[in-house]
Amino acid sequence: MAFAFRWLIRLFLGLSALALGASALAYWLAARSLPDYGRLVEVAGLSAPVEIVRDTHAVPHIFGATDADVFFGLGFAHAQDRLWQMTMLRRTAQGRLSEGGARCLRRGR
Repeated sequence: MAFAFRWLIRLFLGLSALALGASALAYWLAARSLPDYGRLVEVAGLSAPVEIVRDTHAVPHIFGATDADVFFGLGFAHAQDRLWQMTMLRRTAQGRLSEGGARCLRRGR
């Protein structure tokens, strides 16, 4: 009886360690996918500097010299926040949503 109890304890501890490791990996991957709002980015196509300030609720406030620069900053902020959604909507509108899966099936993966 004590032998079985020891193995049950070992199994429980092993599964707990595995679950903890999986949770840590999931957190690490999720944290890496978040954009870095505080970094300075230099891009071509602007006539003057654009400043994107986010408030405590992560709402972007965009300041620039011209309307074109502000619209460029708005597109940049949208891409930071919703790039995956924009890609999905574009592929849905083009009728290419399942293209990646079909390509993998043709290769035999």
